[in-house]
Amino acid sequence: ALHSACAFLAVGLVALLLLAFQAVSLASAMAPGVDAGAVNWQIETVDNKTIGNSSIAVDSNGTPRISYEIDTPERPGYDRQLMYAQRTGSQWATESVASTWFGAADISLALDGNDSPHISYARCSMYGCPPRYVEWTGTDWSVTENVDGFGSLVLDASDSPHVGYRHGNVVGMISLRYMHRVAGTWMTSTIEAGSVDIGVRSLDLDTNERPHISYYHGDDLKYAFWNGSEWTLQVVDRAP
Repeated sequence: ALHSACAFLAVGLVALLLLAFQAVSLASAMAPGVDAGAVNWQIETVDNKTIGNSSIAVDSNGTPRISYEIDTPERPGYDRQLMYAQRTGSQWATESVASTWFGAADISLALDGNDSPHISYARCSMYGCPPRYVEWTGTDWSVTENVDGFGSLVLDASDSPHVGYRHGNVVGMISLRYMHRVAGTWMTSTIEAGSVDIGVRSLDLDTNERPHISYYHGDDLKYAFWNGSEWTLQVVDRAP
């Protein structure tokens, strides 16, 4: 079945909750021999107007940052906003980043070496979901509209963005793609094209800053990585 890029648009408001460990780290809590029931979760409400999806990153001081979406009470469902929140002390500071019209698809947040936020998302309307890339320049938000896609975002050691994403919405014309920015120019490559649905689930970079992507192809879970000269594809779990 075709997975719509805007399937997240739903009716109703939900509270955006941050789940953080108190006194015990995630790594130690999930280590063998540690009783997960003994972990004391701290739950905080960041914003009570949220809808859709969100993305979280933790800065160099251990402070959480979240990008998410809200529905405006003046025009619910028609004037949504991409938001950014960071915790300052015991309080959350929130601000509007950009209008997302009918909604934002696949929000992905990453922080650079200066802890400045970068966000990949799509701005949806009745005509589709064109991709956007937005970053904090130190004084304001800079939005780039002429990008090829939106999806899982990672920044490399030079703070250059890398994005793994699906391209197209028509079955038979959907492809898995990867883009990264080099000296201000976005470079794109097609990893796999297929006659069935393709969707990115996660992107990461190894120590050589080569991309690794997990994604679905039809009902199969697949894995793609750049070996330095070409893309290598593997089936991780095949549908019965």
